Order: sequence, then C-alpha cells, then structure tokens
Amino acid sequence: MSAYLKSVVNTKMRLIRILGLVACVVLTVNSYAPLSAQSAAHRTYWMAFLPNVHSAGDSLYVAIMADSVCTGTLSYIDQRGASHSRPFTISDIRRPLQIGLDVQNVELQGINQGLQRSTQFQNERVLGSNVINITATSSLTVHILNKGNLSSDAAIVRSEAYLGTSYVLQTPANSHRMRSDTASFVDLDQSTPSQAVIIATVDSTVVNLSLTCDGAVSSTRKRTLLLNRGQCYFIQADIKQNDSTPQTLSGTVVQADKPISVFAGAQYASLPGIGTRNTCFEQCTPLEYWGTTVNVIPFPMPQDKRSGLKDWLSITTSYDGTVVSGNGDELGTIDIGETLTIPIDEAMYVVASKPVNVVQFRESSNVGTDTTLRLGDMNMMSLIPVNNYQKKFILNCVQVREGTRKVFVEQYVCIIAPTVATSSIQIDGAKFPITFTSLPNSSYSYGYRRVSDGIHTIECDEPCMVYTVGYGSQDAYSYAATGGTERYPYCKTYISATKHEQKAGDLFTLSVKLDSIVRPSSLINFDPKSIAINVRFNATLMTPSNVNQRGMIDSGYQTIQLLTPISLQESNANLATIQMIAGLGDNSSTDIEVRDLEWRDGNGLTIPTELIASNGKLQLTDIWSDTLGNRYVNPQERGIAMTLGPNPMVGNGMLYYTLPSNEETFSLVIYDAMGDVVADLTNEMKTKGIRASLLLERKFFNAGVYYARLTFGSAIVVRSLIVQ
Repeated sequence: MSAYLKSVVNTKMRLIRILGLVACVVLTVNSYAPLSAQSAAHRTYWMAFLPNVHSAGDSLYVAIMADSVCTGTLSYIDQRGASHSRPFTISDIRRPLQIGLDVQNVELQGINQGLQRSTQFQNERVLGSNVINITATSSLTVHILNKGNLSSDAAIVRSEAYLGTSYVLQTPANSHRMRSDTASFVDLDQSTPSQAVIIATVDSTVVNLSLTCDGAVSSTRKRTLLLNRGQCYFIQADIKQNDSTPQTLSGTVVQADKPISVFAGAQYASLPGIGTRNTCFEQCTPLEYWGTTVNVIPFPMPQDKRSGLKDWLSITTSYDGTVVSGNGDELGTIDIGETLTIPIDEAMYVVASKPVNVVQFRESSNVGTDTTLRLGDMNMMSLIPVNNYQKKFILNCVQVREGTRKVFVEQYVCIIAPTVATSSIQIDGAKFPITFTSLPNSSYSYGYRRVSDGIHTIECDEPCMVYTVGYGSQDAYSYAATGGTERYPYCKTYISATKHEQKAGDLFTLSVKLDSIVRPSSLINFDPKSIAINVRFNATLMTPSNVNQRGMIDSGYQTIQLLTPISLQESNANLATIQMIAGLGDNSSTDIEVRDLEWRDGNGLTIPTELIASNGKLQLTDIWSDTLGNRYVNPQERGIAMTLGPNPMVGNGMLYYTLPSNEETFSLVIYDAMGDVVADLTNEMKTKGIRASLLLERKFFNAGVYYARLTFGSAIVVRSLIVQ
C-alpha cells in the first residue's frame, strides 16, 4: 500500500466526472431493541384456564379464527408434566377452529375441587405447567371457553403485542356458603374463591404484587416473584371458617418489568350473593389501554326472562383521587387499590377524571322449581374505553353441546356506535333492522340483535364497539369483540430534534430537546428517571461516531435508541445528545425523526406517552452539481463486495473485497471528499473469487472522508471511509 501512496496520481479527477459512481456508508450494526411491538408478538398468545366447578363430560375450549389461511401450533405442559404440541391449519376462515382440552390435566387446580375442599393443592404457587401458548403464521382472533355444568364463561385473548406490565385485578369476592349446623361459620367445602393467574412471556420476569387480601403462603400482602417464559403464578383468595366478610383479589396491583398475561375472576360466584352461581373470568386489561370515557349498556335480556338479572359495574383506577361520573352524576371518588361497585339498570356514559378500568357483571339467576329454562346467569366482561373503538370486528358466538343439547340457547351481538353512523352498520356484509337507543349524555346509541352460532363480522363507517353474549339454562358467557389496540396516553410529551448544516465528514452533536410535558401526578408510584428515544434518519447521510451506538438499518434508514437519565424539573432541557458524523449520501438532506419515546422508572418500567415531535434535519452543504443534476452516493452491488473497517478509522484499517472468478477488467481507486485520486490500488489486487484484504495505514491519511471505488466490468461499488 505505502508504495502506491507515495506515488499518488497527480491528475485531478473530479467526482462529477466519474460516471456511474455510487456509494453507501458502511455501518457496524449492533443489536437494537425497538420500542414498538415486533410482528411475531402479534401472532403469539398466552392463556390459562382458572378453576371452575365441573362434572363428567365438561371440557375446555380454545376457539381460533383468522382473516386468511394460516397454520399454527397450540402447545402446553399438562398437570402431570407431559408436553403437548398440536399443529393446526385454518383453511376455512368462515368457521372457527374449536379445540377441546381435558379439564383434569389442563385447568389450574385450586383449593376447591367439585365443591369439596382440597388439601392436595395450595391456593398460591408458581407453576411450570397449565399455560397454553399459541403461535401462528398470521394474527388470529382467539377466545377461550370454560364449560362447566350450568357454569360457563368465555374471554377474548390478547396477542403478546397488546400485553402490558401493569395491571389492577378485578374479580368478584369469595363466594361464602355458611354451614347448616353452625350458621356463624363458613362451609369450606361449599365456598369458592376469587382467583387470578399471571403468565410470564419472557425469561427472568420480575413481578411485584400488592394484594388486597390474605394469602395462604404469607401473612404479608407484598410479593416479589421471578418467572421464566411460560411459567405462571396462580393465586386464590384465602377462605377461613371465621371470615365475617368474603375476601377478594379486586384492587390487587400487579407490576412487572416485562410484558405479562393476566387472567382474573371467580371459581363459582353469585352476585349480589344470592341466586345461582357461575364461573367468571376475563383477561385483564393492562393500564396502558385504560381510558377516561366508557360507554355502558345493560346486557340484553333473554326471552325467557326472570326477576333479577340486573347489571353491576366494578371500577378501578391507577390514580388516587379519581372522580367517576355516570350520565353527569358523580358516582364516587376512588384511590389506587380501591374498587367502586355500583348496580345499573340503564345505559350509562361513564366519565372519569383519570384513566379507569371498568368491568361489567350480570346478576345471578334466581333458583326456581318451575320448568322454564331460566336463561342467563352471572357473567363477567371487561369494557372497552372509547379510545379503543374500531370500525370492523370478527367474533365467535361460541357453542358447545351436552350430548345433543346446545348449551347456549340464545346468542346476541351488542353494538355501541356513534348515532350518526348507526345506519351504516353491517352484520356479515348485510344491513339488518336493529332498534337503536340513544345513550344518555353522549353522541352514541346502542342496540342488540340475536344471531346464530359461529363467526360473525360487524362493520361500521365510524369506530364502534361490539360485545357478544350467550345464554343457556342458568348459564351465560360474554366478552368484548376486541382486546383493544390503542394505548391510552397517560402523558403528552412535546419534543424537537435539532437542525444542522454540515459538510461530509463533519462531526456534529445531535440533540433531542424537551419542549414541554403534560404528565400525571402518579401512576402507581411510577416516577420517571430516564427516557428511551428512537431516532430515525437516512443512513447514508449521517451515523453515530461511536460504533457501539449505531443501530438497525432498514431500507436505507438507520434507527438508533437513546437511553439517558433525565430530570423533569429542568425546562427546555436536552433529553439526549449524541455525536454524529455527516457523510455524502443519496440525498442533499435528511429529516431526523423521533419515532418512539418512553419514560422509564429506575427499574425500567415504562409510562406510555403521546408523542408530539418536531423533526430535526441535516442539510449537506458540499453537494456537487453538473448538467445532470446533483451527484449523491447510492448503494450498488452487482456480484462484487467491499467493506472497510473499522469505520470511522482511528488507527490502521483493512479493506476487504470479493470479485467473481470470471475474467473482467477491474480497478480499485481511493478518492478524497472532493473527488481527487488519493491512491490507485488496482495493481495490489491479486485474487479473484475469494475474500481478500488490503492494509490501510493511518499515517497516509489526513482526517476526513474518503471513497473507495471498486469496479468489475460494468459493476461498480463505492464505500465511504471516515478517518479521525
């Protein structure tokens, strides 16, 4: 190399005269963890079946639907420790794939088995079994149904992409039945618990719990758990003989450092404590998807109507001092860990001063001796806030049989839509007569329609919400047709990236500034200590000078993640700064986009935020022009390859190249940023067909930007080298 550098070609050769010259910046790409969900998470589902009260012939069901033909696998480890893996194919998207599972080996086993107190199982433990995982080649709609004898319920299952790290449990209280011989004592055999299960989706997940009731393992109400992927923590509220008031897990705060799947409910409960009992459960909604406005409508009344069957609301909050109103009247003020429970007998427009989670219960059916079916019973459904309404839904009105008899006699879809859009609603591609009723104090209306078993699609011109409800004899299920897809913005963050005018090879400092923030006073003791920001820009025009700070390159754009401590006491402060190098790229300028932002506490937990960002910009000032227009650097490789490293080069570097073995003319020339020839290395190239290398000695280069141009016949590749 040195001999050729000492005999530098003196002939000036401007870059604008090199026809076909193209290049790209060579980057060392480190692992990069984007803030947004990856596609695989949209195709992955985690679930577990909480205990029910069963008799012979009962089963558990997983119903799977897809918008297109796809394949997947349902896998789990059963109660005995045996692994199961069931491949499936959905070839007919008009029918749900309904998979039955064995109750005895798949359902979680609790302290009450068939209305008998069990001494075999604890009511609080970590398990490596009973968790079901579904992966597929495309996104799915997944529901689960726990079918018992006159005791069933169903729930929608969120994909891994829509799980969160913070939850507040909502469940009915323990169902107490008093002893007939001593009325002051609880009958432990006949009493059933409030219950929940927490499933880890990532190894080494730390979960912290603040329980609202006593556990059997410890008298304290604080727990810290370490779970690996596929493990679960199962807990049931303790039931004691001398309990004067039934305990409940409602209000229990669950926080994790990685996304978790949480289900909560009651094994066999009645509301408001009298009448028949039914199992109930829902997949809990992460705090990220809560909202301040929720439309509430009564469940439809079955045709075989009986007294009772009123609806109840259970409301929890993530903030102290949350004021909740319904139809303009104040319902109450609640703090973190508290639950507001109210009966409702009409549609209600619920508005809260801070984000809340709302769960709706149907009251228990009355026990009778007549021969009517007594359709309906207690069931549980998580309501979706207005910020998560959608325009299209796919749902499954689930059906199972006991012998030849259908369990669910009546199926309904319940629709809440903007009043101006109700005429546009279609069910299964057709418009049906539906009577809509105005929802008080709002611009919404609601209506019901009885439908057949199986898959239905509902579409509306404006975002709406759809629930499905099924009634059997002293039995019922319900669930919302979506798990929600939009995170509620707990805070608004206004930021801006800096603007720069630089020459190729210049070092400059990119800054992201906090303009203002509207943030909550508290989020379950969540105090921001740092910030993670994703910044995206044209990879050929700029790159971090520190190779360890470089990120992912996709379609010519690089995304880097900036993680830095921050004090929110500062005003107009720099949230993050990073040293960059400008390079001659494929355009004269690039926007510097702030794509994602997360506030984090000392443990890395995040606060979702609505990002309002002003882009920065890099404008290059040394672009060459000729009669053909501006001349930039573009990536181009046609069967030849060349890399230079390290880049930027501080000491000596290496140039690696590969050429095809067939005979063609070739050359290798190095230019400076102005297009002058620095060295012609063609005669040093000895090998074709394999990867070869040449030494680049730092002492022969001044600091700046250089371009290596490799040709082989008509193929050309140019790589830039930054020397510091």
